[in-house]
Amino acid sequence: MSLKPLLLLILLCFCSLKLVAQEPDGKFKFHNITTGTGAYTLEKIKGNRGFSVSITTNFRIKKNVIGINWNGGFGASNKDDILKNAIHSYSEINLLYGREFNIARNLFLNAYAGFGFTDQTKLRDDRTEGTVGFPVRSEIVFKASKWIDVGAIGNVNFNKRNNIHSFQVLLRFNFN
Repeated sequence: MSLKPLLLLILLCFCSLKLVAQEPDGKFKFHNITTGTGAYTLEKIKGNRGFSVSITTNFRIKKNVIGINWNGGFGASNKDDILKNAIHSYSEINLLYGREFNIARNLFLNAYAGFGFTDQTKLRDDRTEGTVGFPVRSEIVFKASKWIDVGAIGNVNFNKRNNIHSFQVLLRFNFN
């Protein structure tokens, strides 16, 4: 898995924070940072699943949420692949647009869609194949406190090479 997408995400986060500081009317606000840990599966390769992580930085413009998201993971389709050193990995960086919907007191549904870049690799032959991806993401979030949320993330990245489905446990840190 390449570090280029992660470095790009960090750079975009710092640039975005600088933009927030320069906004005079305060309508464009740094909203939260969301982390996720869970599992993923590949659509075209049956049985290929693995461990996945994500981090998202969200900004709010009135009721709209703009997010910069990085997802990554690694896994194998079976124990023979591990012995052959044929482990699959992926990394994606996305720009997301979404909304928050209040379901009940302290319970929210967040829905996002966007576009980004997805890079998938098999470590055995070290081939990397990048493609444009179109992520669709939903989150069910419980507000545990003013600063902390917990919940679940469902994510699908539609791309030319191999669609990626992931499910993760969410921990969110709120800033406004």
